Amino acid sequence: MLSCTVSVTNEASYSANICLFQLFPELKDPTARTYIWLAAPSKPFAGSTQFTWEPKYQFMWRTFQDSDSQGASSVGAVEYKDATLWRSNAIVLLKAAGGSYYFSQPYEANDNEHYYMKADRTVDPADKVRIGLGQSSRPIMTVEAHPNTLTGLQSNPVAYMVYGHWQTGQVIEPEMYMQQALELNFSGKQQLNVHISSSNQLHLA
Repeated sequence: MLSCTVSVTNEASYSANICLFQLFPELKDPTARTYIWLAAPSKPFAGSTQFTWEPKYQFMWRTFQDSDSQGASSVGAVEYKDATLWRSNAIVLLKAAGGSYYFSQPYEANDNEHYYMKADRTVDPADKVRIGLGQSSRPIMTVEAHPNTLTGLQSNPVAYMVYGHWQTGQVIEPEMYMQQALELNFSGKQQLNVHISSSNQLHLA
């Protein structure tokens, strides 16, 4: 699988973190949460910052506690399992008799263009379990897990970059920052170059 690379040249008026998140436009679940998936500190005029990743996704579940005042989520138990279109693009979340949660083995869904996550009837909403997709064992998005529900996610989410003081794994409310965020549209390319201007705006170079 081909990797993706973004190189960032920073001429901003302040030091902050370069942050990436991903959105699934087809997802309409009101409980959906988006996480900063990658972040790196950056100082203006201190050389370029580079991100490289392979677009390999993972199913994930986590017990979720409410965010603190800084928006950082507190993680209890968590599990990741590799997801692959055409072979293992569906999975089931179950609760064992002893109270712990676990994933089934991934399997091939009838529709090979989406990722599917089913919450079994044993799932208890009171446990505040969330289910979603991650990458490199870092969360991208989650929704609340409710018994006997199925969540489908498109296989090509849209990646965005923002400049600010978030950390990897922190919850972000994308709708509040879309005017400042830059869409990373590779369109068949493997590398993009981004410039942060002195007015703190992000542009493709």
